[in-house]
Amino acid sequence: LMDKDSQARVVNGDIVDLYNITKEDRLIRYDSFIAAAVYRGAVGSIHYYCLEDDGNDRGLTSEDFEGCQLKQFFYEDYMSVVKPKTPYVFDLCLDLFNESAGATVGEKGDLWSEEKIVSFIDYFESYIKDAEICTVSLSYGYSGDEGDTEKLAELVLPKIINFRSHD
Repeated sequence: LMDKDSQARVVNGDIVDLYNITKEDRLIRYDSFIAAAVYRGAVGSIHYYCLEDDGNDRGLTSEDFEGCQLKQFFYEDYMSVVKPKTPYVFDLCLDLFNESAGATVGEKGDLWSEEKIVSFIDYFESYIKDAEICTVSLSYGYSGDEGDTEKLAELVLPKIINFRSHD
């Protein structure tokens, strides 16, 4: 739980302050970068499509964001994800494509087929194009071994870059 002084530091910090806070790996970790946007009111809703069932990726805890007008939505099927009407960030973690993401970190993954990955990315083309910001985390160690991560990046990143660079 973040105390009021820490929360004020996140809300009032400039980009250098936020970088330093993230580097401390205490108030904002690299995997919770969205916290500053939530505290500042720049993000009012977060939509999740996550296949992990370990309880780790069930959104942001309400205690940490008490007083924020945050709504969270969770989807079991990616085709049911609702496209936000307000400005949004599209964040994709490549470990989504690893069926064995809960296995030992860094071992060879059980990746989706290339056809299934391409179909998934193509489905979200308009979401990717229309997002204010689009981020992709390589998820080294969780998206399989290093070769798996590189293969996923080589497959996904050019498509996303192409979507983002053409109107």
